[in-house]
Amino acid sequence: MERLEADLREQLKEARKATQQLIQEAEQDSDKLYREALATATAEANASREQARREIDAQRESALGQLKGDAEKLGDLIVDRLLAAK
Repeated sequence: MERLEADLREQLKEARKATQQLIQEAEQDSDKLYREALATATAEANASREQARREIDAQRESALGQLKGDAEKLGDLIVDRLLAAK
């Protein structure tokens, strides 16, 4: 009977160790998944921010080009009117 109790205690001890090991592995896996998800989200956010910056730069260049063209047209119009007024 004592031998049986000792065996059962040993089995229980081993089961507890195995359970602790499983819990620890699950926590490590969870932490790894969290870090991977965070890295992915950060990379996606950085990519979105870079895309937005490129779009803003392109729109700014377009607006500056249009403004320059409008300024040239206005300058030409002023010169034409000044010459026509003489």
